Amino acid sequence: MYVVKKFDIEYVNSKKETDRKIFNNSFPIFLNNLFVSGYTVANMTILGMYYSNYEIGIYGGAQKLIMAILMLTSMPINIGIFPWLSREFEKSTTNGLLLLKRHFYLLEQARS
Repeated sequence: MYVVKKFDIEYVNSKKETDRKIFNNSFPIFLNNLFVSGYTVANMTILGMYYSNYEIGIYGGAQKLIMAILMLTSMPINIGIFPWLSREFEKSTTNGLLLLKRHFYLLEQARS
């Protein structure tokens, strides 16, 4: 409510056609996130059927540490490179592809 009052934000009705287009364009992303979340939760549930609470706790802790490390390493890419790539693709598909290939090459070199 504070933000609404401070910045004088008002609700604007959108057209159903626009809403439908946004829904259709974003539905694959929603499905992807749904399946990833389901997969993440399902592994602990399935393991819980076969192993003790202690073993599940160790596994869960290790999994959270791994995810934290992955997040720290992928965050600069998500925050910095993807918006830059998006702008380049918007300007020109050719420039965007060249930049993408260059970054894949650099990532491959860093991995080696």
